[in-house]
Amino acid sequence: MSERDNRLSLILPLSLTVLMLLLQQAADNQLLRLDVNALQQGQIWRLLTAHWVHASMPHALLNLASLLAILWLLPELRPPRRLLTVLLVSSLWIGLILWRWYPHIRLYLGFSGVFYALLACGTVLIWSSPLGRLLALFLLLKVIWEQTLGPIPFSASLSDGKVAIEAHLHGVTSGLLVGLLIRRNNQHLRL
Repeated sequence: MSERDNRLSLILPLSLTVLMLLLQQAADNQLLRLDVNALQQGQIWRLLTAHWVHASMPHALLNLASLLAILWLLPELRPPRRLLTVLLVSSLWIGLILWRWYPHIRLYLGFSGVFYALLACGTVLIWSSPLGRLLALFLLLKVIWEQTLGPIPFSASLSDGKVAIEAHLHGVTSGLLVGLLIRRNNQHLRL
């Protein structure tokens, strides 16, 4: 990474932290959350913004801590272009899929789907390491649990509401795809 990228890799997580906290404090989440009726009226920005607002401040702090923890655990995600790509692609992917494939989900907000995308992408990037294999096992077991048994029992109380396990599933799928594309691109550049 260049010196500029090194500085940005420190500034970007701090900026994302401030953004999430400011949106939680200042914004009415009704204007930013994924709302099917609003999307059908052309308010497409909600596909991105829904992931940055939360049901409550404890919910926001939990997701913020998750974001910072994953960036600490997986420095491979820190290059600014890479991080912004995962955030943008996964936000749009999750938002579009929730909107189009899950008619029972009328409202959605929270960062957990994007968190799972970051975790899955990071897992692909460090696949050959023991941590990569451990994270892959965790993601596999977590998705199987949620898709067969529903959310982990305490997770709804931590997030102050219903857990959208569909966002977790499609966060993982978007993260895997972005991670595979990054690996492919990196291997291609080495040739």
